[in-house]
Amino acid sequence: MKPSRFTIELDIDGGKYLYNSLSNAYAKIDEDYYETYLKIKNNDTDYDEKMSVDLYNGGFVINDNEDEIGYMNFFEKVTRYGSSSLGLTIAPTLQCNFRCKYCYEIHENSFMSDDVHKLLIEFVTKNISRYKNISVSWYGGEPLLAYHTIINLSKELIKIAEENNVIYESGIISNGYLLTKSVAQILKDECKISSVQITLDGIREIHDINRPLGNGQGTFDVIFQNLRNIIEILNVSIRINISKDNYQQLFQLLDILNDEGILDKIHIYIAPVSSVENTESKKIQYMCLNKSDFADIEIEFIKYLIEKKVNINHFYPLYKPVVCSSISSNSFVIDPEGYLYKCWNVVCNKSFSIGNLKDGIKFKQKEFLEWANWELPDRCLKCEIMPICQSSCPYNTFYNNECSTIKYNIINLLKLFKDYHQFKDISGRR
Repeated sequence: MKPSRFTIELDIDGGKYLYNSLSNAYAKIDEDYYETYLKIKNNDTDYDEKMSVDLYNGGFVINDNEDEIGYMNFFEKVTRYGSSSLGLTIAPTLQCNFRCKYCYEIHENSFMSDDVHKLLIEFVTKNISRYKNISVSWYGGEPLLAYHTIINLSKELIKIAEENNVIYESGIISNGYLLTKSVAQILKDECKISSVQITLDGIREIHDINRPLGNGQGTFDVIFQNLRNIIEILNVSIRINISKDNYQQLFQLLDILNDEGILDKIHIYIAPVSSVENTESKKIQYMCLNKSDFADIEIEFIKYLIEKKVNINHFYPLYKPVVCSSISSNSFVIDPEGYLYKCWNVVCNKSFSIGNLKDGIKFKQKEFLEWANWELPDRCLKCEIMPICQSSCPYNTFYNNECSTIKYNIINLLKLFKDYHQFKDISGRR
């Protein structure tokens, strides 16, 4: 036997712990188990068989002939190319009522025409028999500026799914300004939209600077009132974009959400403001935190949630067979003019388009294969957290060698989960 290349050893408060980023097992081990683990690690064959089996079942050690990278490569290919799910990210408009400080999009005044609408329905109708479910994400611009297009397209897509016994699910990414209670109810009832992601960038004073309307007017109060009104209608995810400008006010916003009784009813996470290559957002590089600083802030953020008794299980580091839908063969981003993309970071840049609905599924070979044949950079292959990171973002690997923030806070994150859960040791004892 040999240790898994993905096993991480931790010493926490004098106790020994093992975490494996492929199996995602995390266990406290006593001295006898640790001795067995060390013997296997040091090629000493005089170890306890029963304990080695327990360590094997957790994925902490593996057989000498096991190929973990080969297993991951196989599972990734099955997931990427054999998926029975059609994923569509639809931008019915690229226009937006906000002028966010760090936005990478060019706000073209384009809305989906009837012709493109018809082509999209034809595209789905021709291909639906290959799938068991269809997942639609509404994107923009601000998608609710094309509210009626969302309703009309949704009804047709739902009908196609029902006629073909295909499961239909849908969500929307919105700035939240137009998402009133009545709009949310219609989206749920008529469009089968069950979830929404809304961004808040801190307390009112900070948010209104970062995310104003086109006329410069603030947006925080309207979004917050809408949030109160829709919390029982849709599953709400709040994203907080963190930069050098607002990280110090993060916990003030969390206090407001907690005091309003909202914090424990939503999914909430933070994301670093980043400059996207080949876009206008390169101009805001001065705002961006480095990965290490953001990683530290993320740990403090999770500590706050634990203190407020908010469920943090979605932060537990899990193996990702496929890091992003952009590299899946059955996932597409569609803009208002019918152009197809693999990644929403490039939705405004037609040079990255892989084709157009007018051409059916005749994709531009070079652009399509760049995503279809994407592989992890060599630097990732020897990393002990590769299964839970997978480079974090395929698009970014085309332009830089930066690691994901989890590279910088995985140990502290695991320590938080040690405190969050009542641990059993590997033999099952409390």
